[in-house]
Formats: sequence, structure tokens, C-alpha cells
Amino acid sequence: GGVQDAAGADDEPMRAHLADIEVQIAVELGSVSMPLGALAELAAGTILPLSTTESTPLPVFVEGARRFACRPQAVEDGRVLVTLLDQEAP
Repeated sequence: GGVQDAAGADDEPMRAHLADIEVQIAVELGSVSMPLGALAELAAGTILPLSTTESTPLPVFVEGARRFACRPQAVEDGRVLVTLLDQEAP
């Protein structure tokens, strides 16, 4: 039989439907604060010193909500790969 919810109804059809829905996942590399005057001077080629270090876990957002932490793992075919470390409470 299928999985039942608290009311005893079979929610397997709902799970199957939800399994195909696309969600947006984003990893935040870091941030920096600066005076507005410095922001106005930014140009292509400017290097920004971010708040993260090589060992800092990076936050992973699912549909805009922080859900996981990760670490950069490798670059493959020009794409950065990350390893999820843990799931954060909503």
C-alpha cells in the first residue's frame, strides 16, 4: 500500500505529482559591505573581498529559503560542484 497521511488517506499520488515540480536552488558565495561612494566606483575587473574563506560553509537556498550548508568541491567542465553538509531547520 501507499503512504498514508494523518487522516489515513493515501498520499502517494500527491507525492508522485510533487516529485516532478522544479524548484530554484542557489548557493551564496559570500557578501561584502561598502560605502555607497565605493559602489559607484565599481567597474569590470574590480576584485571584491568577500566575507567567506575557503573553509567557510556556504548557505544553500531553496526557493529563497535557507535550507542547507555546502562546501565547494571541484570544478568540472567549467562548472563548480558543491557537497551538501547538512540540512538546516526551516
